[in-house]
Amino acid sequence: MNRADVASRLSMLADQESVSPTDETIAHAAALIERLDPRSPCYEANVEMLLSLEATIWALQAMP
Repeated sequence: MNRADVASRLSMLADQESVSPTDETIAHAAALIERLDPRSPCYEANVEMLLSLEATIWALQAMP
């Protein structure tokens, strides 16, 4: 999936109000991290990327 596909899909989901509550998105990120292979050379980078996404979601949810 390229950036344009991701942006389009995100826009579509947001328009459909299919956005998950923050607790659910945290659970999804945790599940994705659990599926990663810690022996992979890109493991740490992938974990950091997922955590960064979750931090953004957390911050946005906390906004008034």
